[in-house]
Amino acid sequence: MDPLVVLFGLGVGILIGLTGIGGGSLMTPLLILVIGVNPVVAIGTDLAYGAVTKTVGGWRHLRQGTVDLGVSKWLAFGSVPGALSGVYLLERLDLDVTVVLSLVAVALLTVSIVILVRSGDAENARRIIEESQRENSSTTDSPRN
Repeated sequence: MDPLVVLFGLGVGILIGLTGIGGGSLMTPLLILVIGVNPVVAIGTDLAYGAVTKTVGGWRHLRQGTVDLGVSKWLAFGSVPGALSGVYLLERLDLDVTVVLSLVAVALLTVSIVILVRSGDAENARRIIEESQRENSSTTDSPRN
């Protein structure tokens, strides 16, 4: 296997352990943009990878007493059916690769903006939103080839 993939796994694993940030926001884009993996395969690969890293990290946090099992249970009530529905829709809709890649990009951008706003850096978040809106308006105003 490519040593770059191992390096990505190490880096993302460290960030997951330090921050709790989901690997999907890190690993999926790396697999797609750097390695060139098909977006649908990158999502599936990341989910399998995430199952291992989340299990190990979650177990360590559980042993340290830093897990709220009540909140975890309620999160699971929403996320388990949501994940199953997402996989089902991905299979049924047979989306074009560019649509899947766009969905990943929108999800990452949305989370990034929310984190910026919540971190108190509202001015930076506002600037990013305005730049994104300008870019979107310039691409929608121009004729398509």
